[in-house]
Amino acid sequence: MPAALWSVIFEEESDFDLEVTYQAADCTAKPITGYGASFQLRNDPNDPLSLITASVANGRVVLAGTSGIFSINIPAASVDAIRELIAEGARYNFVIWPTAATPSVDPKRLLEGDVSYRKAYATV
Repeated sequence: MPAALWSVIFEEESDFDLEVTYQAADCTAKPITGYGASFQLRNDPNDPLSLITASVANGRVVLAGTSGIFSINIPAASVDAIRELIAEGARYNFVIWPTAATPSVDPKRLLEGDVSYRKAYATV
């Protein structure tokens, strides 16, 4: 099954936060205790290096085991550090797998989509 498409915007001086719920066909949450996950942003899908990675391993993806929720957080400082590097056509993917230590075993792409960056509105 292909990944769901969902475009995201990284905004100047703002954390990027996204919650993704892994569900069964009957829309009930699947338990994800012990899972691994990775959110990667690239300008070119064939580029082996990502501009930014959020993962369980680096603490930027947190699991809510029995509720099936993956919470992705990329701090504002990290978002702003790559703002000049994000090209038109940049894309991300979000991949999960059932054992935190082995991403090559039964990986599933849950989400993918376009990424853009925008300046924040001036505050008064």
